[in-house]
Amino acid sequence: SQALEGFLASAAFTIGTAADPGLFRATVQKHISELAPGAIFMTSFTLEEMRSLQTIAPRARVLILAAIAILSLLLAAIGLYGTVAEIVEQRSREIGIRVALGASQGMVAQLFIRRMLFTLIPGLSIGVALAATMVRGVTSILFETSSLNPAAYCVALSVLSATAVLATLLPVRHAL
Repeated sequence: SQALEGFLASAAFTIGTAADPGLFRATVQKHISELAPGAIFMTSFTLEEMRSLQTIAPRARVLILAAIAILSLLLAAIGLYGTVAEIVEQRSREIGIRVALGASQGMVAQLFIRRMLFTLIPGLSIGVALAATMVRGVTSILFETSSLNPAAYCVALSVLSATAVLATLLPVRHAL
């Protein structure tokens, strides 16, 4: 009897049932207390609950990484906006001279957008290549996600491209 009580005191059981597992918890607890009156029935989990508990840590890591990625994208967009806007702002005299010499506002805006794209496209290309290379180092902590997620790259490229266009157009418009 003491051997049975000692076994039950540290045992873990797996019970398979086709019915609702919650219905069996009270029955199992009752039978354990009958077999070993001193045994304490600590807790019970369904298989779905166990799976959920096992995936909490990987999901938390992914959420933390996603928050860091969003913050990084935001900081990159702010830095890009500031840099591009400052470069365009420094050329406001050039904009004024071009308009005074007869260039239309559309032509001036087009010129500055084209110049910005000649810088932006290589920069984004290098950034995507570096990101694709570096993401291989974190594949072990990705949860239900491929290491090369096209949607994430598209969002990042769209945000940074839109930021660069705005950073070019707003100062050009102000100077015009």
